[in-house]
Amino acid sequence: MRIGVDLDNTLIYYDRLFKKLAVSSGLVTQNWTGDKAKIRKHIRELSNGEHRWQQLQGCVYGEAIEDADAFSGAIRFLWRAKHKGHKVFIVSHKTKFAHHDSSVNLREQALKWLANNKIYGASTCNLVDDVFFLPTKEKKIEKFNDLKLDVIIDDLVEIIEHPFLDKHINAILFSSNDIEKNNLNRFSSWSGIDNYLLGDYEKSDCELFIKDSGIGTVNSCCSYNKGGNSSVWKVEVNNKYVFSLKYYNNDLMHADRRKTEIKSIKFMRQFGLDNIPDFVMTDKYLETSLFSHINADPVQTLTKDRVDVVVNFLKKLKCMGRNQEFSLASAACLSGVDIVDQIDLRISQIQTACILNAELDTFIQQSFLPLFERLKVWSKKHWPGNDDFNNVIDIERQTLTPSDMGVHNMLEDCDGNIFFIDFEYFGFDDPVKTTSDFLFQPQNKIDVELGKYWVASMNKIFSGGDNAFMERLMASWPLYGLCWCLIMLNKYHEINRQQRMQSKGHAQSEYSTIKLEKLKKAEKLLDFIKLNYQEFPYSK
Repeated sequence: MRIGVDLDNTLIYYDRLFKKLAVSSGLVTQNWTGDKAKIRKHIRELSNGEHRWQQLQGCVYGEAIEDADAFSGAIRFLWRAKHKGHKVFIVSHKTKFAHHDSSVNLREQALKWLANNKIYGASTCNLVDDVFFLPTKEKKIEKFNDLKLDVIIDDLVEIIEHPFLDKHINAILFSSNDIEKNNLNRFSSWSGIDNYLLGDYEKSDCELFIKDSGIGTVNSCCSYNKGGNSSVWKVEVNNKYVFSLKYYNNDLMHADRRKTEIKSIKFMRQFGLDNIPDFVMTDKYLETSLFSHINADPVQTLTKDRVDVVVNFLKKLKCMGRNQEFSLASAACLSGVDIVDQIDLRISQIQTACILNAELDTFIQQSFLPLFERLKVWSKKHWPGNDDFNNVIDIERQTLTPSDMGVHNMLEDCDGNIFFIDFEYFGFDDPVKTTSDFLFQPQNKIDVELGKYWVASMNKIFSGGDNAFMERLMASWPLYGLCWCLIMLNKYHEINRQQRMQSKGHAQSEYSTIKLEKLKKAEKLLDFIKLNYQEFPYSK
C-alpha cells in the first residue's frame, strides 16, 4: 500500500500542550477542562481574542512543538507499516511562518519534532518515506493525488470529502468527535486504524521488536490475551527466557496505560508484592513493554478462598498507599457528583449510537434515564450525614487500587497460587468504588451470598478509618450499577466499531447479534438495580 498521513492533529496531539501554554499565559485557569477547540472558543471570546489565539497557536506549532505528544499508537503503526513493506508519506498543510511571527519556521520545527520522535530525519531508519509541506489545502489534495496513494488518513472532513480527491483513494477520517455520517470510514484511535489496515499482530511483529530491542532471538511466540485495550504475547528467547510482550492500545481518556502500569508494578515490587509480573523493559515510542512470563492459567470462577486473596492484596495496597505520588485511578469517583458525572459522560458518548439504533434509544430514553433521575435523588438523600454528596472524600479514606479488578486479570498456577496482572488503570480511588465495581464486573459472576462475603471482607478492611464506608456504599452502589449498564453497551459506540470488530475477529453479520446480547445484559442489570436499590442485597 501507499499511505498518505496528515501531520497536525492526526500524528501530533496538541490538546495537552495548548492547555499547558494557555494556563501559563493566563488565558485559562489551571482547572480548565476541555480540548483544543474549547480553548480556542474561549480565547476568541476574550478582548483582542483572535490575535491572542493566533499568538498561542504560533507558539504551539513553533518552538513549543517539541513538547507535543504523538497520538497514541501512531508511531507503532508507522513502524509496522514500514516493516511490512508499505510506503508511507506525511502530507501536511502547513505554511512556513505563523500569521503574526516570521521569526520561526514552522516547517523546520515540525521536522525537528519528527526527528525527536524517531519518525523521520533522525537516522537512516526513517519510518516514513518522505514529508511534504503544502501552503494550501488544494495543494495538499493535489499532492495526495500525485503520489498515487491507496489510503489517506486525515482529521478533517473537508479533506476526506474533497471533491477533487481521487475517488480510488480509501479516505480514513481520524476523529473522536461525533459526526452523524454513516458514509465516512472513521476511527477514533490509531490502534483501530492499525488493525484495519495492517491486521492483527503476528509472530513477525514480536520477532522484530525483540530483535530491535537487542534482547535475543525469538524461538517461539504465541498470542494468549487479545482484547480491545491490549494484546499480549508469550515469547521464548534464546531457548532460555520466557517473557510476556504487551502492546498497549491507549486512547484520549487513558493517555498512557504503559507508563501507569510500569510505575505501579515497580512500586508494588519495591514493597514486596511478588504475585504480580516483573518488569523487564519498555519502548515508549512503540508503546510496548516486556514482562517476566507467569506460568499460570486464567482464573475461571470466584470462590471464597480466591476472594480472600483479592482482599488481602487490596489490604496490602491500602497499607502502602500513604504519601505515594500516584494520580487518581482511571475513572476514579471520590464524591457522589463524580459518579453522576461519569454516567453523564457515558450517556453523551453513546448519543450517536442511539440515533442509529432504535432499540438502544428506546432503552436509554424509556428505561435508563428515568431510573437515573430517580437514583440521583435517592442517593443524595441516603448519602452519609457527615459527608456532602458534592464533596471529595479526604485522602486518608482513599486507597490505591488496580481499578480493573476481577477474574479476567487473575491467574492461578498448578500449586494454587494466585497472581494479578494488568495495572494500566492503577491509582487512588474511593474503596467503595472498588467494592462496587467488583460486584458488577460481569466476568466475576458473583451471586448474592459471595457478594455478601466480599462486602463484609472489604468493610472489615476499610471501615476502621472510614466509619461512613458502608453507608456510602449502600447509597452509591446503584449509581455504579448504572455505570456498568453503560459499560456493557460499549459495543454500540460506532466510533469504536472497527477496532472492536477487527480485534475480536467478528464478521459484520455477527456484530449486530453481539450488540443485542449486550443490550439484553444491560436490561437485566437495570432490572436488578431497580428491584434492589432501596434494600442493599449484600448486607449480612
